Amino acid sequence: MHENNDISVLNARKIYYLMFSKFFAFTYDITRFNDAKEMLELINSQPLDELSQISCQNLLANFNPQEISDEYDDIFHAPPRPMHNTFSYYDEGYSAGRMVVMIKKLIHNTDIRRDENVFKENEDNIGFVFALMADFIDRQINNKQEYESITKELFAQIINPYIDEFNDMLYSHANAKIYKDISNILATFIEFERLNYNLSKPVYEKQTKAYDGISRSEALRREINRAKRKAEKEMLS
Repeated sequence: MHENNDISVLNARKIYYLMFSKFFAFTYDITRFNDAKEMLELINSQPLDELSQISCQNLLANFNPQEISDEYDDIFHAPPRPMHNTFSYYDEGYSAGRMVVMIKKLIHNTDIRRDENVFKENEDNIGFVFALMADFIDRQINNKQEYESITKELFAQIINPYIDEFNDMLYSHANAKIYKDISNILATFIEFERLNYNLSKPVYEKQTKAYDGISRSEALRREINRAKRKAEKEMLS
């Protein structure tokens, strides 16, 4: 699959990145998740695959902004070992590393800058990078074709090499319940983006990646089967 710059595809990709920026960027504004719900509804209307649709439906069934915010804190802020959410950490083992420099260089010749009132963390924060991708794609939609190469560079050099390790750690995190479904949608979308940019999935040394002793693929297989059984019962009732 070659790069696809059709406006409908660009708009869909923008929605995904905006939604993920809501879930992964820290802010005191609890209302940010209200927009995320609307985006989930759009994604659910045209899901990339059956697995991500099930996770969308799980999230929408009991959507509670306060619970999402609390779980975010439990995963990314709670001691003794909060999960890291910067690309520098997955590159070098600590935050605010060379990824910050790379991202700053990338945006230096654009009119985009980090709004410190919205994004409290550095430029290597995963939520900020997702928001940045959404902004770059928006400029593509508005016929600023120079952003086509910028978005590809951001994905290829920053997101693609490290997002799997981050997402696997998120899925297997002891406090991840709501975020397990978010992780599933992210995993599907990243594979779509690799096809879009004709990039391979990088290889990294995996640790134990399981949720309650069950791998992601097995957990999703079971979830699909449960959904099918539920649908069959509803048809018969």
